[in-house]
Amino acid sequence: MSKSMAYNFCLLLSRLQYCESKMPREELKSILEGIKESCICIGNGGSSISSHFAKLVLEEKNGIICTHMQPRDVLYTNLNLYKNLFAVTYRNENHGITSALERARLNRLRTYTLTNNEKENGLDTLLYYETMLEKEASFISMASTFMPMTILLKYYMGNDDLSELLDHIVTRAKKIYFDYDEEASVIEIMSGDTTYVASKLLESSITEAGLGMPIVHEKYDYCHGRSTMSYHHPNHILVYLKNGETTELDYLLLNNLPSHYKEIILLESDEEDKIIGEYDLAMKALYFCGSLALAKDKDISKVEYSPVVKQLYRYKGDL
Repeated sequence: MSKSMAYNFCLLLSRLQYCESKMPREELKSILEGIKESCICIGNGGSSISSHFAKLVLEEKNGIICTHMQPRDVLYTNLNLYKNLFAVTYRNENHGITSALERARLNRLRTYTLTNNEKENGLDTLLYYETMLEKEASFISMASTFMPMTILLKYYMGNDDLSELLDHIVTRAKKIYFDYDEEASVIEIMSGDTTYVASKLLESSITEAGLGMPIVHEKYDYCHGRSTMSYHHPNHILVYLKNGETTELDYLLLNNLPSHYKEIILLESDEEDKIIGEYDLAMKALYFCGSLALAKDKDISKVEYSPVVKQLYRYKGDL
């Protein structure tokens, strides 16, 4: 493993524990409990993963209708159906997020921003979380994805200290390892049953780091034609995600698919609570990506990215 990648994985737990400990539970509770009506959650890149987790937490904890969207979708959505917009953005400088927040305010939605940028704009309710002094220098978001997820987990659980739980989750995820076959460049991902955060993390990280070509399937949707792919291309790898109990559909798929794939890798969480399980599974998905990068001799912290990346990343025109 490269020094940069090893460094970021090594510091991940302490970064999460630090930011969680610095966020006052009562302040967090007061702000998030105030979201009592329909809400849109948005984020780009790694923050899109955190945003989807926010959707799950607010829906379950607050008992409201909550929808996860890409920021650009907000510009083309009937906002009269919603009362709140919740944005997750690490630096709070994302053009798509800014555009979505502006349209939401024009439509009289209450806006909230969960961010590491403490600069107030006087327009949004800001949830600022502190980080360690050592900045994460990584192409693939690690701590910057999991820090806001950790803050949301703190609200969901209502705990003053998640240090022990975080240590337990990261320690188990560190054990993720597999032998990778270089010939299998396509990685299929089987998702569903509150595994969507983990599947989004896998799809996004594998794509951005150039680790392979990921294809995400919803488990039941797979039964309606998508199984044809593995029949015609049996050398693919399948990452099967499972959160909680094994359903009848899980048994059906896991018993019938081994002959159609070069390898099936089961990533699962045995947490009784599925929100905690989603966080746990996402952590395992991150360490799976680290294991995949190690097997392919790649560095997900210093990716050899396409020359067009900077030009596209800096775009600030009409969306």
